Amino acid sequence: MATTGIVNGHYMRFFDADTGNPYAKATECTISFSMSSRQTSHKDTAGSGSGWREISAGEKSGSGSTSGLYAEDTNSFAILYDKFKDGLPVNLTFTTGESGDDIYYCTAYIVSLELNAVNNENVTYSCSFEFSGEVVRS
Repeated sequence: MATTGIVNGHYMRFFDADTGNPYAKATECTISFSMSSRQTSHKDTAGSGSGWREISAGEKSGSGSTSGLYAEDTNSFAILYDKFKDGLPVNLTFTTGESGDDIYYCTAYIVSLELNAVNNENVTYSCSFEFSGEVVRS
């Protein structure tokens, strides 16, 4: 059943779209979209003499990130590392995992991957993705 009301961030995360498995022990995740603009001002543009520029839509792009607690038994970091090392794309979904909720499907490349081990603290990992092609929402 689809989630109703405000979604608790606890449930939203990245999943490996090929296996359906979540990236385990996640503590935060983000998905972000942007669009570049193309300047279309020219001498015949009404506003160009007054200092205002005109623009049109340019290319769209997206990125995402996730951080989590490192655990040997989940292999999440190892799976991400192998994809990064081999320069392979990762097929991702960003969703709550609840039937009926929005799912964002994308193909991404890992552009940064970090493992952090502070003395007497939990070992953590973080990963940043850059999306390739269209992100599809269903």
